[in-house]
Amino acid sequence: MKKISSEVQLYETDRTFPFRTFQSYYAATANHWHTEIEFIYLQDNSMQIYINNEMYRLQAGDIMIAAPGDIHGNVASDHHRIVVQFELDILETLYFTGDEIRTIRNKLETLERVSLFWPENVRQDMAAILGRLYNIRSDGRTGIGYKIQIQSLLFQLMEICWNHIPQSQVQTEKAKLLQNKKVLDNLEKVFNLVRDRYMDDLHPKDAAALLGVTPNHFIKYWRKYSNISFHAYLNEYRVSQAIALLYNSDDLISGIAFKVGFKSLKTFNRVFKSVTGVSPCSYRKQLRQ
Repeated sequence: MKKISSEVQLYETDRTFPFRTFQSYYAATANHWHTEIEFIYLQDNSMQIYINNEMYRLQAGDIMIAAPGDIHGNVASDHHRIVVQFELDILETLYFTGDEIRTIRNKLETLERVSLFWPENVRQDMAAILGRLYNIRSDGRTGIGYKIQIQSLLFQLMEICWNHIPQSQVQTEKAKLLQNKKVLDNLEKVFNLVRDRYMDDLHPKDAAALLGVTPNHFIKYWRKYSNISFHAYLNEYRVSQAIALLYNSDDLISGIAFKVGFKSLKTFNRVFKSVTGVSPCSYRKQLRQ
């Protein structure tokens, strides 16, 4: 049985050939960022995603792009999605220089991130390529032919991004704000704090102490770069960990609640339902159907 993982990882792909694709079902993903570009293709139903402090509801067939450094995540719901991630460096060749890769990276920061704002033919072309990338998953393949096949499709993705996806002034400004290295370093510290200590009694003052600022300053800082409060983010992360335990273990729901940091079963049930729309018991049944 495949396990669900909701760890915040800044490096998602293998360094030797930095590309991967997979299908995800139901799982929530807490706010995070990574160095790769990521494409999410929703296959059925709907999902709520957030990217750079903007929230969107995608329907079946919609696509989201997370450029390197974008802060993004999604709320758990009944859906399947295809995820494609790769480092832009994978495109570098003798005739395609590092400077040009950086130009592509800068261009990606200016684009509309979701297909709700793209021409329909562009969305269809992108969906077809993402489907092909998923269908030729490596299963351990590392040969030249496999790499050529993958890279040719990735170049097609980049051609669509470069020539056909509209630009967004709002996303351009948000990306510039978030690409500040100090901001990303600070956010990474807070993400890691939550990842490592989500089961503890964490408060904004703990994150503030980590960054060397006052609690009030941290609250304003977090609000500026995130779309939810620190408390809400912490609880969503706890719920994502609870989902993994609901799927991968036979632990009692009460035990899972305390294991992921909730102080009472009542609070856990209330927060879990507010995030997923169903109770923990119903969610476990749906996962195992």
